[in-house]
Amino acid sequence: MNSANDAAVEKWAKEIFERERQQNETWTSVASKRVVGMNAPTSIGKARRKEYLTRARKELLARAAVLKRFGLPDRSAFEIEPHRDDQGIWRIKFSHEGDPAILMSQGHATRLADEIRSVNHHLAKQIETCLEKAKRYSKTSK
Repeated sequence: MNSANDAAVEKWAKEIFERERQQNETWTSVASKRVVGMNAPTSIGKARRKEYLTRARKELLARAAVLKRFGLPDRSAFEIEPHRDDQGIWRIKFSHEGDPAILMSQGHATRLADEIRSVNHHLAKQIETCLEKAKRYSKTSK
């Protein structure tokens, strides 16, 4: 892996850790060995950090595979928004700086959200929010 991929894996592993961590755990090593009490921060250790990194790699590969099946590039972030096409049909627009925007039907976007949920709940939630807006907009524009 190259350093850009390593950085992405590290970032994703930290996000997984933040969702699951105990109150007093920290991702980085604790610099001071001084005990401050019961709630003193403790490092998760090399073994658990390695587990999170391995899990992050697997999740990022699975996410890339799902996005590819739906014709989307594997980007760390998309701008996702409802978009009305030339025929007046509301679709979901995926855009990323430097790439052409991709319009997806609401049905296709719903299937994408369902498939991506197990890998990236946050992305699935973003897609679902845009779907709700698109449905609401299509009702008001009739």
